[in-house]
Amino acid sequence: MFEKVRQVIAESLGIRDSDVKLDSSFVSLGADSLEMAQLVLDLEEAFHIEILEDDLAKLLTVQDAVKYAEAKWLQSPKVPVPSAS
Repeated sequence: MFEKVRQVIAESLGIRDSDVKLDSSFVSLGADSLEMAQLVLDLEEAFHIEILEDDLAKLLTVQDAVKYAEAKWLQSPKVPVPSAS
């Protein structure tokens, strides 16, 4: 799951995959509010999930995003776990 989240974040923010660490904060990766909005859309599309507006404040780090995506995906496991390609 981490590898796919890492890939989505890197592509969305225009950075290298290797720059995205599990403990990286989105601020440290250079994400501003507009980039975070796009990142949310990209994560929703990649994982076939909905990220609730009330949950956005909880997504401060890459690890937060991985845990959130995994939990949401497990709630509706109709879609195979996306793989990093």
